[in-house]
Amino acid sequence: MTLQPLLGASALIQIHVLTAVLALLLGSLVLFRRKGTWLHRLGGRLWVLLMLVTALSSFGIHGIGTFGRWSFIHIVSVYTIGCLIYAVMAVRNGNIPGHKKAMQSIFIGALLVAGALSFLPGRIMNAVLSGVDKMPAPVSAPSTAGNGVATFIFAHTPLWVWPLLASLILLGWLRSRARVINRTQLLVAPTVVAIMSLFYLFSNGWLLAAVTGFVCGALPGIAFGRVVGSADGVYLTPNGKYHVPGEWLSMTILMGLFLVRYIDGFMATMDPALPFDPPWLFGSNAASGLLAATMVARSLTQLRCGSGEPALKTT
Repeated sequence: MTLQPLLGASALIQIHVLTAVLALLLGSLVLFRRKGTWLHRLGGRLWVLLMLVTALSSFGIHGIGTFGRWSFIHIVSVYTIGCLIYAVMAVRNGNIPGHKKAMQSIFIGALLVAGALSFLPGRIMNAVLSGVDKMPAPVSAPSTAGNGVATFIFAHTPLWVWPLLASLILLGWLRSRARVINRTQLLVAPTVVAIMSLFYLFSNGWLLAAVTGFVCGALPGIAFGRVVGSADGVYLTPNGKYHVPGEWLSMTILMGLFLVRYIDGFMATMDPALPFDPPWLFGSNAASGLLAATMVARSLTQLRCGSGEPALKTT
């Protein structure tokens, strides 16, 4: 591990990384502390400021260039800014559930998932973790007509990927609406993400870096899922079904898992040595384990709370 690639980067990249790391640390503290206190409000305001600087600074960074000068990171930044605005407006209007869900969505999508993807080969954080002083030359996609890299990506995407994506979007949308469902229906989404995550781990050959990353991601995911699940307000109706409020965190998790798997598959076609790169294996499986464990732990906690059983302590 070496900080030389980061120290040799532009000031804008250094600011982006610094504010992202500080936001990750501060967000972890604010998330698990008691809500409504002056300390929570102060920490939340500082966190919003850090995330705003992180998102805005990304628009001056064009290292990936998937769509011309822009990439999926900039899409995440636009999403982050929109969620920050919504979260601030929600809390000012007394919409605490909406505020909480927006902040959780930013923490998962913009910090944890996007942060894990910053360890892609060819990016600065990969060089920092792997201990390479010099950034490797970026891999060039074969020349294609039309929109270049974007055309190449879509042209080399298997057809079965699109029905899978549509199914995940539908599943996430269904969970965004308040619903009354039975136990089996409540466990559909966590079962899907668990299978996706374990299949991804299995496809990597259970290498040490992949398993270690998965475990390191799953542990905080379990804690986070329990906290979120215990605050969801799920209750058992008189007919024995569960009333579950709508939320968008599930959509974020489903899309995050899809994105991790999609990028991994695409990058492997560009660089056949990638599946054996320890920093990549660790980062991608940490993201996968975090997302899957969050969904599973949240749903199991919803079942316990809905049935009147106390949620497990996270401390």
